[in-house]
Amino acid sequence: MKQKNNWYAVSGVASSGKTTIIKLLEKKGYNVVHESATEFVTQQFAKGYTIDQIRKNQGRFQEVILQLKLFYEDLLNPDEITFIDRGMPDTVAFYKLYNLDMPEYMKKAIEEASYKKVFLFERLPLIQEDFRPEPEEEIAQMHEHNKKAYEELGHTIVHVPVMPVEKRLQFILDNL
Repeated sequence: MKQKNNWYAVSGVASSGKTTIIKLLEKKGYNVVHESATEFVTQQFAKGYTIDQIRKNQGRFQEVILQLKLFYEDLLNPDEITFIDRGMPDTVAFYKLYNLDMPEYMKKAIEEASYKKVFLFERLPLIQEDFRPEPEEEIAQMHEHNKKAYEELGHTIVHVPVMPVEKRLQFILDNL
C-alpha cells in the first residue's frame, strides 16, 4: 500500500520551468527537494568530469539518480507539504526514452512512491545548458513518457499550462 503524505511531484521536460517554480516555493517557505540529477551532475563537473563522461552509461546514471531520490524522500516528513523536483516515476520516462531495462528493485521503489498530486508542466522553449544534452526530439518524447509513467502508477496529475511565472506559482498553490 502506498504511503500517505503531503508531497507534490513537480515534473516536466528540460526547460519547462520546474526549477524556477521550486525556487519560488522555497522562498515562500515551503519544503522542497531540488532535482537530484542537477545536483549529481554539478558535483561531477566539480570533479572535472564532462557531461559525456557522466552520462556515458545511461542506465547507471539513472540508477544513481533514483538512489538519490530515494535517499532524499526517506528524509522527508510525510506530514509536511513538500515539493519534489522530479518524482521517482520520472525515472521510468528516462528508461523508456533510452530503451533500457529497469532492474526489479527500481520498479518496486517507483511503484511504492507516493505523491499527493503531480504537477506536470507544459513545455516552454528549450534553453540548452551544459548538463542538458538532450536533443529537441528527445525532449518532445519525454513529455509523453512522463505523463504516461505517472498515469500508469495511478497518480493524480495536474497539468500546469504555459503562463507567466507568478501565475504558474499561484496556479500550483490554488491546486494543492
